[in-house]
Amino acid sequence: MNKLISLCMIVKNEEQFLERCLRSVEKWVDEIIIVDTGSTDRTKEIAQAFTNNIYDFKWINDFAAARNEALKHATGKWILILDADEYMEEKDIRGLRDFLAGEKPSTEFVYRVTVRNFMDSSNHTGISESPILRIFPNRVGFEYYRPIHEQIRLASGSSYQIIALPFQILHSGYLENVVASQNKHDRNMSIFEQMMSHTKLNAYDHSMIGQQLSMMRKSEEALQHLKIAFTYGDKSSPWFLNNLWTMLDVYLQSQKHIEAWNLIDQHMTEYTDYPDIRCVRGIILISLGLREQAKQELMLAHREAENRARLQKNITLVSPNLGMRMPLWLLAVMFENENNFQSCIHYLTLLLRADDQDIEAWVKMVEILSLNESAANIAAFLNRLLDVDAVPQKVVAMAKISISLGNQQLAQYYVDRLPSIDRLSLSEQLRYALLSKNPITFEQFLKNRTVEELAESAAVKMIILGSIVWSRPEWIELCNQGHTDESVGLQFAKDLLQPALTKELDSSLEPVAIDILSQLYFLKAWDTFDSLIDQFSSAAVINHLANVFLSKHFVQPAMQFYQHLLDHNELDATSCENLALLHIIDGKTDEALEFWEHAILLQPEAPIRLFIQYCYYCSDASAKAKMKAKLASQYPDDANSPLIKGI
Repeated sequence: MNKLISLCMIVKNEEQFLERCLRSVEKWVDEIIIVDTGSTDRTKEIAQAFTNNIYDFKWINDFAAARNEALKHATGKWILILDADEYMEEKDIRGLRDFLAGEKPSTEFVYRVTVRNFMDSSNHTGISESPILRIFPNRVGFEYYRPIHEQIRLASGSSYQIIALPFQILHSGYLENVVASQNKHDRNMSIFEQMMSHTKLNAYDHSMIGQQLSMMRKSEEALQHLKIAFTYGDKSSPWFLNNLWTMLDVYLQSQKHIEAWNLIDQHMTEYTDYPDIRCVRGIILISLGLREQAKQELMLAHREAENRARLQKNITLVSPNLGMRMPLWLLAVMFENENNFQSCIHYLTLLLRADDQDIEAWVKMVEILSLNESAANIAAFLNRLLDVDAVPQKVVAMAKISISLGNQQLAQYYVDRLPSIDRLSLSEQLRYALLSKNPITFEQFLKNRTVEELAESAAVKMIILGSIVWSRPEWIELCNQGHTDESVGLQFAKDLLQPALTKELDSSLEPVAIDILSQLYFLKAWDTFDSLIDQFSSAAVINHLANVFLSKHFVQPAMQFYQHLLDHNELDATSCENLALLHIIDGKTDEALEFWEHAILLQPEAPIRLFIQYCYYCSDASAKAKMKAKLASQYPDDANSPLIKGI
């Protein structure tokens, strides 16, 4: 065999990703073997541009069988396994080839690499890493078994040693839109169900089923299988750590924070120094209201990540996102919530020095700087930190951010530097005209637009606001030419612009009123806001606006609304909780305790964090004992946790 590496793949309807995968490795592998299990899209056409070794294989609900079909056609010394939604950076595939060129194939060794999985924001981990066997010698007896989450074995039954290599495979197949488009959940579960009907499941099977159910957001079912795997699995097996991590993530998704803490505290102690585990502990503590302890964990996570990087050790256990980015982000947000903007900017700066493409950090940085700094100072700071003016794409991004945050002067600075106003969407153009208080420009932006542009949700919202601010009901009619999801808001605005039809606000319209009122305030259309607020000043609307304004650091109007609600005994639980935190920040503990207590009384099933925060700050032993008794009554399974007992 003169060929060094045979890339072996099984595919079905992978036109979205296949070219990216093959292009990433084509120069570094000697042959590409594609086994197609029934594609009906352009998958085979794309594959033909890279290889003639394309084979059809009837899908029989068995990944191992399909993998073994690919192995039959491989002629290289080494097998590399990739899926279509994976790819490799050049440094990794080149490094792998250089390594294999110096190795002699043997049945004694197989090689694993790190697969880096990109997850959606709804998933706590964001990015996770898994060690997976993907490289092994060809034609020496290795084969796949198990119909799903297939594994490598020697046909002779002999054992082999696993060698870890420092190379990565990047995987985007766990993104929710990809999973949904390819019906991966249904396909995988059908295989698992077939397995359950024909064989007795072992601990590994239960772990894989649990992980699948976790991705499907079926938390209770997932935990049933994950707990079986935890009880009966071999703790030294490579998959066992992934089982623990999935249990941890399911607990977090299910808001079972005490269970998550206990799992780390009782069964993951050997890993607690890893930055991603410390970050998870910080997330749990934040969720339970123990903010100071959370900050300590997150600071330790950040320091440990820096130490490990300096020593060239593995920085994280599973999740680079949780180990490196999230501690800094969470610290920035926590200090922001405490009105400690200097510390907030410090941690955002660290984030952006590590990754100047972190758009979420850009937005937060501009938002915080806009509270106290002039547009000129902000632009100068951003240029020093991100070199914005030198990169056209960054200028566009900052224009969009400034407009979305309502900083008119900063928006003008960046809009003036755009090559064309068309770099902004219609909704952004209209919002900019609103910020600039320019109805003529607003109307010009509306001209010669397609029905589809005028029906787009974000644009419709801006048209509604412009119609209200400048009393132009005819603009609303432009949106009615096409289907729009904002029909309720359009009708609300129409009625608003016809005073004779104005009536008391129906509770079903409160969300629409809240959205319109808050946007008017953020756009600094204060005259319009003031003219409408009395008309829609139900307790629900005022509570919500107060909390939104507080979150955006409009403290003065928020406190005016809170005082109004307090005078009329109309504070809701969220408002009480926010006021408690404000009083803690101001060092007024007694007042904070009263608001926490009231927040608990307002909710039949109050969140456990309210009880915990009350007990943590309460110095009256009798009052604390009573609150702990209430906690134990509502959360009997959590009351005996060492974390709770230690408060």
